[in-house]
Amino acid sequence: MTEFQARAAIRELESIGGFVTRDTKNAPCWSDILGSDDGCEILAPAFDIQLRHSLATDSHLKVLADHFPCIERIDVSHTAITDGGMRHLSSLSRLRSIGLAGTDVSDDALAHLKPLKSLDSVNLEGTKITDAGLVHLHGLTKVSYLNLGRTFVTGKGMAALGFSKLRRLDVQGSLVNDDGLKDIGKLRHLTQINLSKTSVSDAGITSLAGLSELSTLILNDTNISDSGLNGVRTLHSLTYLALCRSRVSGYGLANLNSLERLDLSMCPIDDTGMASVASNRGLSSLCLDNAFVTDSGLKCIAGLENLRKLSVAGIPVTDAGLEQIARVNGLRCLDLSRTNITDSGLIHLSGLSHLWELSVKDTGISNAGVKNIQALARLEVLDLSGTRVNDTGIPYLASFPTLYTLSLKGTSVTDCGVQEPNACKALRILDLSGTKITGSGFAHFERVTEMDRLYLGGTRITDAELEHLQRFIKMTTLDLSNTQLTDRGLEHVVKIVGLAELDLSDTGVTNAGLLSLRQLKHLGRIAVRHTKVTEEGIARFRRASPMVQIQF
Repeated sequence: MTEFQARAAIRELESIGGFVTRDTKNAPCWSDILGSDDGCEILAPAFDIQLRHSLATDSHLKVLADHFPCIERIDVSHTAITDGGMRHLSSLSRLRSIGLAGTDVSDDALAHLKPLKSLDSVNLEGTKITDAGLVHLHGLTKVSYLNLGRTFVTGKGMAALGFSKLRRLDVQGSLVNDDGLKDIGKLRHLTQINLSKTSVSDAGITSLAGLSELSTLILNDTNISDSGLNGVRTLHSLTYLALCRSRVSGYGLANLNSLERLDLSMCPIDDTGMASVASNRGLSSLCLDNAFVTDSGLKCIAGLENLRKLSVAGIPVTDAGLEQIARVNGLRCLDLSRTNITDSGLIHLSGLSHLWELSVKDTGISNAGVKNIQALARLEVLDLSGTRVNDTGIPYLASFPTLYTLSLKGTSVTDCGVQEPNACKALRILDLSGTKITGSGFAHFERVTEMDRLYLGGTRITDAELEHLQRFIKMTTLDLSNTQLTDRGLEHVVKIVGLAELDLSDTGVTNAGLLSLRQLKHLGRIAVRHTKVTEEGIARFRRASPMVQIQF
């Protein structure tokens, strides 16, 4: 094989939307590779081939196998490959990781993985795989990660497959049931299991009692109740338990002493159950979103001295509840979205000197509320979207010198107010979607030099005012969806040379405008839904920029 042939193969894979990552640090030069004796002429520099969501077909798998015999990682998830194409991969003896999620491969395809003894990561999510297909994986003793989510696997027989090193198992949305859980419970070295959206019951959970190394258990969208939690009481390594939309009401959570992170969002837990939750003194993260907890139940959390992250979004917390929350002095992150707090209640948070992330999204907070949190000098992330904050409240943001993420989405902020965040020179991420700005305010952003992501969807920004965005030379993400943008405005956009993601959906952009974006050499993803761009325009752009993913 010649260097020319090798490079041609890479170009072919890139032309269908693939990415070939080369291990330039450890790779030999081309002449050394082409002269090797072990048949691995190309793979050393082509370490990782990413074909996820590409136009790859079975024929491209042959190209891959013929030219990259020593490849270690490949992802062909969400492509048109079939069982027939999988035979080309059976010779890739050094393959360590394979992604087949969302493809049409079935049980027969797994027979071609049997010779790949180096595999340690296998992703089969959303495929047609059944228990019968898993038999082909017998003997792949190095597999440490296995994703069988949304497959037809029940778990029955998994213990006999020889997965002695399996650490992480994802079977969410599969047919795993209590019988299958008995076999899964015999995989003694598991550290993480995702059983979300399965039919496992309280009785079945007891099969996991012997997994002494299990640290993460995800039971979202299951019928697990407090009674079932008795089955995890012996899991002394368990640090993360997710029970979102389960039937747990609280009492079964008492004294799970190793727990550090607990997700009870949308559970029927109320104030009575909070006493059991608070008995877990080691909790560092607690999510109670949309539960039935009130201010009274929040009194219990004052004793959680290790709590660093608390989310109470969507529960009827009032200012009285804020007073209870404020007693947890070590809080770093607090989500108060969709609660009943008021401006005056935010004063209670003044003592949380370590708080660096705060969300009051979709609450009645106004300018006065922003004034009342000025003592939180360490804030780095602030979400004011959907509040009553307007231009008058923006000057108070100067109290947060390290603020790097700010959301004002859906507020009444105008260009006059946008001039004020100029005092927040650390800003990296700014969301102004759905505001009244036209873009003229950006002319005064001289001190904001590190902008990375800017969201202007649904604003009144004009083509001419986009010129002011050229100052953000480090910006990688720009959202201009649902604006008056035309091809003329893109003349300014193409000068933001570092852009990697661009959303132009619901604008007046045409084929010509899209093609002009080929100048953006770092562009990886672009959205042009509901524009004047046609399929012909998409085809032309793909020929010019084959590596860019297009949402059309």
